[in-house]
Amino acid sequence: MELPRRSFLSFAAAAVVPMISAPLWADPFPARPITLVVPIAAGGAVDTAARIIAEKLQEKLQQPVVVENRPGAGSMIGTAFVAKAPRDGYTLLLMEPGAVLAKWMNKSVPFDVTRDFSPIAMVATSPLALFAHPSVAFKMLRR
Repeated sequence: MELPRRSFLSFAAAAVVPMISAPLWADPFPARPITLVVPIAAGGAVDTAARIIAEKLQEKLQQPVVVENRPGAGSMIGTAFVAKAPRDGYTLLLMEPGAVLAKWMNKSVPFDVTRDFSPIAMVATSPLALFAHPSVAFKMLRR
């Protein structure tokens, strides 16, 4: 059965409108507390920065921002925790250079920095790291 052009357009519009307006029905972000994971022990510079950031985010977003320290294994425990968390924006990571260097410093790493994370802000300039060719790196360290 063929629909007249006007009926078809009315039917198409009726089918498309709910798809366009569906995002408007979603809960606004954030609708619940946010966790900011620090993969280093409490009390250091990274932890202090995280608490300052959490305070400012809380003011801006009007939702609690909880700083959670998950130290251990050269920052791999906290970083892996965030990599496995739901990808909903409610679990953030204040990454430090150890997480980026983990794949070169360890045999197995439970996350991939480039695949599992997206940068959203630069908090401060990172400390410098010294690199050398793999054939001489450990010789230099043993001296």
